[in-house]
This record gives sequence, C-alpha cells and structure tokens, in this order.
Amino acid sequence: RAKLLCSDDTSGIKCDKGANSEVKPGMVIALKGGKDNKYCADEVNTIRCNRGAIGAHEMFTVVDGGGGKIALRGGNKNKLCADEGGNGVKCNRGGVGGWEKFTVEMLDGGKLALKGGKDNKYCADEGSMIKCNRGGVGGWEKFTFEVLGCKGKVQTFQHGGFNGKRVLFGKGNYDYGRMTRMGQRNDDM
Repeated sequence: RAKLLCSDDTSGIKCDKGANSEVKPGMVIALKGGKDNKYCADEVNTIRCNRGAIGAHEMFTVVDGGGGKIALRGGNKNKLCADEGGNGVKCNRGGVGGWEKFTVEMLDGGKLALKGGKDNKYCADEGSMIKCNRGGVGGWEKFTFEVLGCKGKVQTFQHGGFNGKRVLFGKGNYDYGRMTRMGQRNDDM
C-alpha cells in the first residue's frame, strides 16, 4: 500500500498523510473540536466545529507564521484565520500579522492545543465558534488533527513494490495502483 509523503523541494518541508506527531507548514490538515469531536469548518465569519465529515471547508493549510508559530489558511475562501478574541476565529485575512499567528502545543493522543495571536490565550471549541480566551487546557481546548496532504512542489510516494526505494512524481493525476502493478520505476518516467 502506498504511503504519501509530501515535500516542498524549496524548503525541505515533509509530512506523512494520516496520524502525525506534529503540525508543520505545508501540511493540509483537518481539525476536530474538543467539545463534540466534530470537524471544524471555515465559515469565513467563524470556525464552527459541527461537521461529521471532511469537505473543502474543513481543510486548513498550515502556513509558516515566523518565530516558531503557524498561521492557518481556511478552505472556504483560502483566507488566513485570525484570533479576534471574544469575536472568535475568522478566516478573512489576506496576510499574516500578529492576530493570524498561532502557537501549537502538541498533546498526547494525537491532539494539540492552539494559542491565539491576539492575547496569547488558548483556543476552545465552543460549538458555535472557536474562541481564544482560555487560560489553560481542558477538554474543549484539545483538538484532534488529521494530515490530509501537503501543499508542495514535489510529492514523494513510497510503495512496497519498489523495495522501499522512494519514487518521485511531479504534480498530476496518476493511477498509482496500475503503475505499481506494471512495475513502473522512477527511471522510466
């Protein structure tokens, strides 16, 4: 079975699809809120964790925020998300400023906590919105994340049929199953 690894050949970003131990710039992730364990969706004027499945609005691209912080680009309008304190997190920004930067704290069990950029408070899934107004991490401040893929210039696929060797393909649509059954090699591309 193929395992998706992603990389951006200009910055060395790499990530695995599925469960991961950290969030890195270049990853496309889905978040599940801690309140009801539902997927979080970019609704432009808010992020709401009330979805049972992943669609375009439930995908967030992790962007380098500088200084060890990240920014999140929402899947609805492809805008950056900002911590607006009591008004919640909104994905309606064109650039990364202070409020668009989040600190990620990795927790046990594939979970993470986010601290917003406005007041450096933990973000909580309140059901109707995510607000970054908490002083500590409880159940609602714990988010589960799934890596869906990466934004990058090169995608690397590993497949058992290639004897553990990495095979590089450019962006595009490929029938990987057919290629591996045929014994396609990177040298043949």
